[in-house]
Amino acid sequence: MYLNRSGNWIANSDQETAERPADLGYLIGYQICKAYYENHSDKKQAVHDILNIRNYREFYEKSGADNLYR
Repeated sequence: MYLNRSGNWIANSDQETAERPADLGYLIGYQICKAYYENHSDKKQAVHDILNIRNYREFYEKSGADNLYR
């Protein structure tokens, strides 16, 4: 997740198969942002944080999205 390679996650519709949907990175990113927003009491601040992410690892950890994939 913390690599600089996005080829298998974003803009890869030419690689899509029945077992491996294309553009999975967009869905995962949406789910992480949604979890962050829903778990944040100050919604206005949450939107600001989402639009101004500086530390992606910290943002992911604060989102609580890791619970979605366990």
